[in-house]
Amino acid sequence: MPRRIDWSRGNAESFRPHRLRHFVACSSFRASARFRAATTVQTRGRGSMRGVSLWFVATGSVFVTLGMLGGIAMAVSSDHTLAPAHAHLNLVGWVTMALFGIYYHLVPAAADTRLARVHYTIATAGVLAMVPGIILAALERDELLVAVGSLLTLGSMLIFVFTVFRHRA
Repeated sequence: MPRRIDWSRGNAESFRPHRLRHFVACSSFRASARFRAATTVQTRGRGSMRGVSLWFVATGSVFVTLGMLGGIAMAVSSDHTLAPAHAHLNLVGWVTMALFGIYYHLVPAAADTRLARVHYTIATAGVLAMVPGIILAALERDELLVAVGSLLTLGSMLIFVFTVFRHRA
């Protein structure tokens, strides 16, 4: 009898790609298994990246892609007025979000809290407010949105500091 995938364990040893088709075909929960397979990233040694850690890394990946497109647009046009927005989107949007995701992946006890989901929401809202706010400030229109985004980003970092100290080994 083929070994079934134990999705609840979430470790790399329980995942065998050649057996996934059999599991999905034999399972009465085909839709659920497909959803889990589509929303899980396999990693070595630490199990699957899912939940809030995957949310952070996936959102950061979207932010860095947008940052790269903005950088390319600035290079093509030779207009670097929006360079601060490009830099913040890449650093706060990609680097910080990815580091948060990696931390939550390495410390699952921290990722399984409501505070981690709140942290994701505030961090994402901070980037989504800060970058357009920097664009508006660079174009000398309004600085309120960048102030709101900066405060949300600061709040996100304070939540992270609290989480790190709360879940230290």
